[in-house]
Amino acid sequence: VDGEYMIDNDGKYNLLVIKDGTAYIREASCPDKLCVHQGKVKNNGEQLICLPNKTIITVTSGAEPETDF
Repeated sequence: VDGEYMIDNDGKYNLLVIKDGTAYIREASCPDKLCVHQGKVKNNGEQLICLPNKTIITVTSGAEPETDF
């Protein structure tokens, strides 16, 4: 469901945005902000990861992953 979701983990946070079939982290309290710069995910199995905040978001539905042969 489209929306913005605040993920709070012991005072550390990630703001997850789901819009038009994609998900991304818009804002985070971690020092390096690598999770914010990961970009958008939409395919099954893709993940958004923020190690400092101990947050892992995994896509479990949507388009199938692309395979390169």
